[in-house]
Amino acid sequence: MPGGPRRIVTIGGSAGSIEVLKTIVAGLKAELPAAVLVVVHILPSSESRLPKLLAGRSRLPVRHAANGEPIAEGTVLVAPPDHHLLVNGDDVALSHGPMENSSRPSIDVLFRSAAQTSGVALCGVILSGTLDDGADGLRRMVDAGGVAIVQDPEDAQQRDMPVNAIASCPTSRVLPGDMIAAAINEWADDGPTGGGALAKGRSDVVADEPGDGISLVGESLRPTGLTCPECRGVLWTSDGAGEPHFRCRVGHRFTFETLRHLQRTEVERSMWAAVRALEEEASLCRQIATRAESNGRLGLAMRFGRRHDSTLRHADTLRDLLHHFGDPAPVSGRES
Repeated sequence: MPGGPRRIVTIGGSAGSIEVLKTIVAGLKAELPAAVLVVVHILPSSESRLPKLLAGRSRLPVRHAANGEPIAEGTVLVAPPDHHLLVNGDDVALSHGPMENSSRPSIDVLFRSAAQTSGVALCGVILSGTLDDGADGLRRMVDAGGVAIVQDPEDAQQRDMPVNAIASCPTSRVLPGDMIAAAINEWADDGPTGGGALAKGRSDVVADEPGDGISLVGESLRPTGLTCPECRGVLWTSDGAGEPHFRCRVGHRFTFETLRHLQRTEVERSMWAAVRALEEEASLCRQIATRAESNGRLGLAMRFGRRHDSTLRHADTLRDLLHHFGDPAPVSGRES
C-alpha cells in the first residue's frame, strides 16, 4: 500500500455502541496517523445520521464512505446503510453482496478485508452488540499481525459481541469505552509501521470481492443438511481455523451463534403460525357447528363441536409451550 496509510483502525459495533463510539471519536487526536473505518449495524431502510452525530464530537473529518474513495490518515469513514465496507488496496470499496449474519454492513466483512491487506499495521476494535459479528474477523486481523481492542463486557450495554470477541482473541486488550480512544492514539503513535499480512494461499482465508459479494477461496466445504435462513438454500460449512462458519451457494454467511439464534426465531415464528392456524380452524368448526344446529343437523353439529373443542385444546397446549420457550442458557454461545 505505497500510496495509502501505514495504519488502519477498524471499529465494529451494534446495539448499544453509538454512545461509546461517540466517546471514542471525540478522544481521537486531531493529527491521528491512521485511517479509521467504522461499521455499525443499521436497518437497510434507515437514513443513517451516524456521520453527522460523530462529526459533532470529532476533531477528524467524518463521512460516509464512497466506493473507490482513497483511504486517508486522519479520516473517519462510516459504512453507509445496506452496503458492506471493505479495504480494497489503497481505497475502500462498497458492496451490496450477500448479508453476513443477517447484516449488511457486516463487521466481519470489513475486518477480513483489512486482514488481507499487505504492508499496513492493523488495529481492530469491537464494541457493544448482540451475537458475535466481528469475532472471526478480529481473529483474522490478529493472525495477520494486528492488535485487538475490545470494550469491557461489563461496560457494554450489550455484552455478547465483546464476550465472543474476547473468546475468539484471548490476547485482546479489554478496556472500558472511555479508555479506548487513548489506546488507539497510543497504538497509532507507537505501533509498528507495517503489520504482517495473511500468507497467500492459506486454506482458511476468505476473500471478499467488491461488487460480487462474498466467495470462499481454497476451502474444503461439506453440506450440513441445514437451510439458509435468508434464501432457503443448502448451507455448507468449513473445518478451517477458528470457529466453523456456514454459507450457502449465493454467499449468505453465518456463525454458529447467529445461525442458532435465527433458527430459534424461525421455530418460534412457525409455532405461532401453527397457533393461529389451529385457532382459525376452531373458529371455522364453531361456525359449521352453529349453522348445522340451526338447520337441525344435530349429529353434524356435535361432530364439529367436538372438533372445535379438541382443536382449541391443541392451540392452548402449543400457546402454553410458547410461553415457556425462552432459552435458559446464556445468549452467547461462549461463556466468559
